[in-house]
Amino acid sequence: MKYLLTTFILLLGFSLYAQNADQSKDGAVGKMSFGFIGGVSITDLPFTQPFYVEGESINTNNEVTYFAGVALRRTMKNRFAALLEAQYAVKGFRIASAPLENRWHFHYLDFIPQVEYNVYRGFHVSLGGYWGILLEERFKEGDGDWNKVDRSFFQYARNNDFGAVGGISFRHKRFSALLRYQHGINLASKGVQYTNDIGEVVNLSQRNRTLMLGLGFNIL
Repeated sequence: MKYLLTTFILLLGFSLYAQNADQSKDGAVGKMSFGFIGGVSITDLPFTQPFYVEGESINTNNEVTYFAGVALRRTMKNRFAALLEAQYAVKGFRIASAPLENRWHFHYLDFIPQVEYNVYRGFHVSLGGYWGILLEERFKEGDGDWNKVDRSFFQYARNNDFGAVGGISFRHKRFSALLRYQHGINLASKGVQYTNDIGEVVNLSQRNRTLMLGLGFNIL
């Protein structure tokens, strides 16, 4: 949380400076706004190659999580805008391991720079990238409690996750609604080695796939 607090203070400072320095009308080039965003995520980290146990294919399943953060936006020429978001995001997956279903959660601080284009009135499309810094990882077996993974002893997720992001949003005055998709480029997990049925040593690794649905509110 200290990373998120530091980012919040920096973005708020930039936004306050921009408000004092730029008193232009709404939609004018150089206008800046600052606000909060948050919502739910449908996330998964599928294996990069097939995983079989006794001839049966094992797959990961979606996990519903959440995200919350801050956003700084600056208008540019020709309907374009630059957007920088910093958010606390939980990503994870489920995997069946008879007789229980296991769940993994990875907690990140995501930085998401994007370029946004105003298609028509309040409707926008955006494209950019994201960089996630891993804060902690948790594990839950069946109906048991969530357990924080001791990363000095065992580390399943990598320290960083990055990839591409694209989305659509609708803005009206101070409010906004967004639908966004993250597609990991690097491997989000370090991988676990196992020997398959024909004696091959396979490294199980995963990439992030996350669909986000959220709301935003500008305070400046």
